[in-house]
Amino acid sequence: MVWNVSDPPTRAEVQALNDGLIAAITRLNEIRAAAIEIGLVKGAT
Repeated sequence: MVWNVSDPPTRAEVQALNDGLIAAITRLNEIRAAAIEIGLVKGAT
């Protein structure tokens, strides 16, 4: 998806991007929590 400066993204495109970012961050947090739980990664102290 490439935007021209004179053709800004629609609200729907921005919302879709935001939703995708939220989903990705949530999934990464779940993976991190699982890694901490099984001892692969040390949690914050």
